[in-house]
Amino acid sequence: MTFAVCVTDVAPIKAETNLASATVEAIVPVVWPLLSVLLPGWVNEGGTDAILERLRSPELRARIRNDMEVVGSDGFHNVPLGWEMVRIGEVNLVDAAAQANKSPFDYYCDVLIETRLGVSCLVFIGNEENVQTILKHPAHMVGSDGILVGAHPHPRGWGSHARFLAHYTRELRLLTLEEAIRKMTSAAARRIGCMDRGVLRPGFAADIVVFDDEKIQDMATYEDPRHYPEGIYYVVVNGELVVDNEKITGQTPGRALREIYGRKPERFTELQ
Repeated sequence: MTFAVCVTDVAPIKAETNLASATVEAIVPVVWPLLSVLLPGWVNEGGTDAILERLRSPELRARIRNDMEVVGSDGFHNVPLGWEMVRIGEVNLVDAAAQANKSPFDYYCDVLIETRLGVSCLVFIGNEENVQTILKHPAHMVGSDGILVGAHPHPRGWGSHARFLAHYTRELRLLTLEEAIRKMTSAAARRIGCMDRGVLRPGFAADIVVFDDEKIQDMATYEDPRHYPEGIYYVVVNGELVVDNEKITGQTPGRALREIYGRKPERFTELQ
């Protein structure tokens, strides 16, 4: 009920300011670039060596545990962490802890110490019903990030947009194909003030994807994430083919859009 009310309340804000928008991942579990970011903020002060020293201290470790499991760490949105949500590589943290005859928290701390904080994780949070509610809203846009390196990167780095088209648009029919494409292209471009992209028009940047809406399908999984989607035949970036008949050409014409029309994208921190 509360979530539905929050989504409904976006409409009057958008009507008055034209600023309200929303994004949501098409693949619910989240990848944390480093397992250590779940730690309370005060633990991170002083850098790696200081963090490791605190993790080795029995007194400070008890405080960290209370912050993470009872109070709620600011490294996890101030919500108490359930260790059953965390996966390291292909193994759930609670299972790995049980095999090591340790509590999940102690296993977590020991892994951070052994790797000098150099390990990433998956955290299975989110609610599929909420995802579907958000993506049907007119103010929603499709976006994705992700970690593309390491032994087990997040599958959304290879399949997020394809999943949006295949699962939510074609299979569940939560929105039309035209609306799905708008959310991926012109809506997102307009939101950041990028006025020469997002639509096919003379003089605009030629960023084009040619796909079969009946065959497009994400193939990446958590167990085997490095798989490109099926059903995408051609991709053009800035007028150059980067995918030609489903084969990557090796061309890299893409550029970071740090300044759009000579100005930096506006970042709104409060309603205007």
